[in-house]
Amino acid sequence: MSSNLAIVNNKAENNFLIGIVKEYAQAYIHNFWLDANDIEREGHFIWQSTRQPLVYKNWNPNEPSGGTEDCLEMLFKEYVDEQHIGQWNDKICSHENHFICEKR
Repeated sequence: MSSNLAIVNNKAENNFLIGIVKEYAQAYIHNFWLDANDIEREGHFIWQSTRQPLVYKNWNPNEPSGGTEDCLEMLFKEYVDEQHIGQWNDKICSHENHFICEKR
């Protein structure tokens, strides 16, 4: 059985992931990688494992900010306001983050 970084296709899936992370208090202090990036074409994020464009998007305000920030993280860290928990941010891919996977 294989797994990949998680793909989020709609608000219900995004909320499901928020619920899972909130269940584990220790995990709640980290941001998490999802499967998308715009490495191949700046500003055009795709789900890496399926090569499909993002249909649903939940970007944090003023994101994606572009430049060298090519990978997509889901925000959870303690300094994120509650209203922004689970929103998305583009981040430098070499940044150390936790990750959320799903079975394929």
